[in-house]
Amino acid sequence: MSALALMWHQYRFERRMFWRNPSSAFFNFLV
Repeated sequence: MSALALMWHQYRFERRMFWRNPSSAFFNFLV
């Protein structure tokens, strides 16, 4: 898997977590 594909999957995962729990996702993003 290329780095770009990995970043895309990570981005989609972060978005899904964000919509489910905004404060937790934002905290994880900062860390």
